[in-house]
Amino acid sequence: MNYDNRHNRNISDNTVDRRIDMFLDNSRSGNDVDVERIKILTRDKIRRERLQSRMIVRRRILQWAAVAAIVAVVVCVSFWIMRPVSAIDLSEASDETLAEAGYTTVTVPAGERREITLSDGSVIIANSCTVIKYPAEFDGVERRIFADGEVYCRIAKDADHPFVVESNGFDIRVLGTTFNVRNSSDSTASVVLVEGAVEISTDSHNCVKMRPNHLVDLCAGNITSMRSVNPADYTSWIDYKLHLDGEPLSEVIKRLNAFYDLNVTCDSALAGVKIYGKLNLKGEASEVLNSIQTIVPMNMERHGRDVRLRPIQESDLTS
Repeated sequence: MNYDNRHNRNISDNTVDRRIDMFLDNSRSGNDVDVERIKILTRDKIRRERLQSRMIVRRRILQWAAVAAIVAVVVCVSFWIMRPVSAIDLSEASDETLAEAGYTTVTVPAGERREITLSDGSVIIANSCTVIKYPAEFDGVERRIFADGEVYCRIAKDADHPFVVESNGFDIRVLGTTFNVRNSSDSTASVVLVEGAVEISTDSHNCVKMRPNHLVDLCAGNITSMRSVNPADYTSWIDYKLHLDGEPLSEVIKRLNAFYDLNVTCDSALAGVKIYGKLNLKGEASEVLNSIQTIVPMNMERHGRDVRLRPIQESDLTS
């Protein structure tokens, strides 16, 4: 906008009339000049210039607003694309959100297991009914996956990029090691370290460092105990076997429920009975339960997926 247009915009009609009269008094030589018509034409010209000036200003404002909107969209999209994938809440994000971020979600069917090799060479063996979420490529300072269920992990060494297994209520941080983590539907979990070193940190700000042959128990995201164990008793499932060395029947049932997607319950009188031996998980669930029945005399009531175990009563022996 030039100076004349800005100047004309601020001139009132009375000022226009006065200036026209002064101009005509100094220039006309006769009485044949139509002063009123000159005033009307002059005012019209000034109004047109004012209108044109306002339209130019509005057009420029709209142009700048459009540019600002485009810049905002570009910034938001760039932030979404370039954000670290570790900023995603793997436990809460939908499969669609994770897929957009380059993650794969695997749910292992009941009675099966899956072996997954990650982009860094780490190997994850997921047990039955386990959910695993992992990226196509690790990008950032951490290598992070999510596991809900039971997984056996052989983690490739990379001191500059710690490996983190995110689970329900706690994280396991490692540099390069082998361990097993198991979540149960009753909010309990356990971590068994085979070799190397790991650090467990919970949502309730508990933290513990583990050494090989140690097992840590958790409940609702809190660390409840740590003890020495034989890791083979807790990792034999990767070969479709359960090594039992005095494990309570209630714990054995919990593991079978997770593996076969069953709902087996037992009477409190049987819950603490210790089981020794090996169970072959390659067979049907009924075969495994029959094997347990040969170790622990009991009655089984079956209704589809629901199985109830109860002690043998005298009435059962006489019937």
